[in-house]
Amino acid sequence: MLWLKTLDGAAKIFPRYLLRRLRLPAQSKSRPCIVRPGGLGDMVLVTRALLGLGINPKDVDWLAEKRNSIWLEYLGVDCLCYDSAETMLPSLAGLNRYPLVINTEQTFGLSALLSARMTESEGRLAGFDVNRRSDCYDLSVAYSRDEHELSSFTRLIQEANDLFGGFTRNRFQLPPIREGQASSHVVVALAGFQQAYKRLSVETWCALVRAASEADDLVYLLGAPQDREAAVRIQNSCGVKLRNLVGVAPFPRTVDLVRTASRLFSVDSGLVHVADFFGVPSSVVFQGGNPQKWHPTTEGSRVLNKRLEDISASTLAPS
Repeated sequence: MLWLKTLDGAAKIFPRYLLRRLRLPAQSKSRPCIVRPGGLGDMVLVTRALLGLGINPKDVDWLAEKRNSIWLEYLGVDCLCYDSAETMLPSLAGLNRYPLVINTEQTFGLSALLSARMTESEGRLAGFDVNRRSDCYDLSVAYSRDEHELSSFTRLIQEANDLFGGFTRNRFQLPPIREGQASSHVVVALAGFQQAYKRLSVETWCALVRAASEADDLVYLLGAPQDREAAVRIQNSCGVKLRNLVGVAPFPRTVDLVRTASRLFSVDSGLVHVADFFGVPSSVVFQGGNPQKWHPTTEGSRVLNKRLEDISASTLAPS
């Protein structure tokens, strides 16, 4: 999503009336399209919102980001990637055209412009009212900074379907577990090192690993390749025997290990929402961000502060 952040200021200067004009002739697609740039967590939550409404993710066309399309691939769902020339150029030319497009990006205006280019001239475009180019939408849905993101995505899709139609309700079958761990285990998911407000010290991560080891003897350390160096430091410092698969396990194995875990320990991250998707409880450290919006919803989950104290009761209490 880097190009969105870097160039998004240009979004405000493009005239709205041109977005659905000056396009090459093309036949409209028959299914709705969901646009989801950005983080893995949002991708998981949008998928979960569809399933909660009884909509099969395979019955929708997706425009996603390459780095997070791996979630849809895991589920066996096809998608287009906006950050590839083979998708971007036809979309800008108006060749990928839909009767209903839902832009789930909350902020960046370029996503709204691209979504408008992909909306049929007589079609409908829906999105959140906080997007910088929400003036392009036929339906702007109110977005609350304190509402859980799953609820926000569910409302957006529901209101678009209620007003415009287009979604069918079909049962979705989860893919089989291919690379999971049959024996009991817990997962510690490393994340947050690239974001100052999420970054934990090695000492705090070691304490989290030790807490995980108290829950189960078998602890898996999982994460992205860029976190491998930190993972080795934590492994050498925590005094706990663990299996360090950070940057080693491919994404399907990572998901399967989370899916079959008894609990996940992490900071607020994409794998927390993967665990939530499969009903795996999490212990999640929040030292920034908004736990009201991002907390795990699985029963038995806990919100922790950076001292690993359980603050679920105070942070998630009704306002």
